[in-house]
Amino acid sequence: MKTTFPLVLFFGLLLNCGQNKSKSNDGAPASSLEIKDNPDDVLVSEKGEMKEQIYDVVWSGNRKIGADGKLPSVGNTVNLESPTYNNSIGSLALMGTWSDLDFDPALRATCYVRVIEIPTPRWTTYDAVRAGLPLLKDAKSTFQKRAWSSPIWYRPKS
Repeated sequence: MKTTFPLVLFFGLLLNCGQNKSKSNDGAPASSLEIKDNPDDVLVSEKGEMKEQIYDVVWSGNRKIGADGKLPSVGNTVNLESPTYNNSIGSLALMGTWSDLDFDPALRATCYVRVIEIPTPRWTTYDAVRAGLPLLKDAKSTFQKRAWSSPIWYRPKS
């Protein structure tokens, strides 16, 4: 029996449905969104290289993963002169499942869900507009909030 763990996103809140991490028929545990193979419980190798792999699982709109393997940005509705934004892009709720095809049952792994919200004005943008000042040149005018779930650790049986 293949076990999957659906990911539910609602207004930026994460609910990881299913608490018991078990293996599917092919030996790979099913999980949501992102898994990091991390045998030494560190994210950087001895050579200073990151030990992580990000998988885009579910997203809003009609965007497609490009030839470079990356998902294009959701877009930006921020009006820097007002400063305002609208919710005409993104999704109020997303759901998807994923199974790690690169899973190695001999290695430790950590996985978690990550959500990136649509761009909104940065606080310095609000302050500059209210005070009638120009936007700061050395600071970004918009930002995207991020949220992470609690990690799920896979440890091979010794």
